[in-house]
Amino acid sequence: MGKLPFNVQLFQRLDIPQTTKNTIYKFSALLLTYLSYTSYHLARKPLSVVKNSEEFVNCSQSVCSSWVDQLDGAPEDQTKTILGLLDTTYLVCYAFFTFLSGPVADRVDLRVFLTVGMLGSGVFTAMFGLAYRAKVHSIWYFFCVQALTGLFHTTGWPGVLPVVANWFQKDRKGFIMGVWYSHASVGNILGAIIAGMFADDNWGLSFIIPGLVMMVVGVLLFLFLVPDPAMVDIDLSKSSSTISSSEGSLITSDRKTTSSLPNIRNGEAEPLLDQTKEVIGFWRALKIPGVVEYSLCLFFAKLVLYTFMYWLPNYINDTSHYDASSSANLSTFFDVGGIFGAVLVGLISDWTGYSASTCVTMFLLSLPSMILYQNLQSVWCPLSQVDGLPAFNSCYILNCILLFLTGVLVNGPYALIMTVVSSDLGTHHTLKGSKKAMATVSAIIEGTASIGAAVGPSLAGWLAGDGDWGKVFAMMMGADAAAAVLLGRVVMREN
Repeated sequence: MGKLPFNVQLFQRLDIPQTTKNTIYKFSALLLTYLSYTSYHLARKPLSVVKNSEEFVNCSQSVCSSWVDQLDGAPEDQTKTILGLLDTTYLVCYAFFTFLSGPVADRVDLRVFLTVGMLGSGVFTAMFGLAYRAKVHSIWYFFCVQALTGLFHTTGWPGVLPVVANWFQKDRKGFIMGVWYSHASVGNILGAIIAGMFADDNWGLSFIIPGLVMMVVGVLLFLFLVPDPAMVDIDLSKSSSTISSSEGSLITSDRKTTSSLPNIRNGEAEPLLDQTKEVIGFWRALKIPGVVEYSLCLFFAKLVLYTFMYWLPNYINDTSHYDASSSANLSTFFDVGGIFGAVLVGLISDWTGYSASTCVTMFLLSLPSMILYQNLQSVWCPLSQVDGLPAFNSCYILNCILLFLTGVLVNGPYALIMTVVSSDLGTHHTLKGSKKAMATVSAIIEGTASIGAAVGPSLAGWLAGDGDWGKVFAMMMGADAAAAVLLGRVVMREN
């Protein structure tokens, strides 16, 4: 299980009521994991902003000029394809190593696991930016850095999700996880703002600052994180046993015969803190009911989400000719919508008990929102500039509103599946109370989803090479429709 940090050992000796200590432990775990995954997303965002920096690449002429030797003098379609491959390199490595990191996380001290991952991620994120200082111009340097960054970033989700799930096992998990999952959108927003501040003048700092932040947060986790209540002699299973089996289901099953929460079967609570249970292997975790459906669903959901994440600033820049900073700032409305979407879908899931139906509804509603957004910018009400700055007119306001709405509908179901559904599947009753599958299950779902995340941005770079963004939006709408279809069987069981 691992040792307690020295600072926590000292805190244990203080003459403070145990209930107060328990509350501090619980919410410090929530805060530290929130800061941790915020930092991971903070470090993922800069490249999508720096792509639009004229210092890094400028395709305003017939051929592009670029900081990267292999892109200097290349046509625009080739340049966009190669920039897409930079994203793909990171995402392919992330997807591949995520399948390996989950089983590792189930077997080691999560505090050390996250610390090593964050320090490594911080170093390689900063190394991308150090190319500006060191005058490195080779595309192969950037490919190598992206690959190693993807490797270390795989420690994030299989590390933080089990910690939060260990500490929050009661009802209203959808709401708590929805609020907590805002870290992804907050990280994207902060990453876009920080990268936008330096993209046009000193793009290296767009990577160096997030890298340093990651290393600092990694040290904080090492000093203060308590990954499991059992490490400080707290048993939350006693309080969770009062939850009625008549409440709504998060992982769908026959509502007439089966409990609503995966740690409760036939009306009797099964403890989640049994440390004697065996570690669950990859193939056994894959056989848990719902894992395959939700994994394939998230393949398409993350394809859409990461296409927005990596290419939205570039789309705004390409269609409105805003500079890198203005494009990045406008794109944050998508992430603000993501915060509200994660909380909203958690509340709806808690209230109705129909998690799969909630996800399918939002996937389907995202289709008209994407159609409206794409046509608003390209046909009905294009963005404009005054003296080189964005014109804050009715078109700009409508753009913000539709970006916000699209962010709600695209991020909401993704957040619910990544948090509540993943943690509940990781403690499914078929595992007989063992909690040692949570990181493995979350890694299967996240790894499959990340393959989609690698495919989406790569396809977007290729499809948008001729300037026709309509094909990119068609791809994303098809993917969200496929995500909805893949949950069809789960929805039928749920009803």
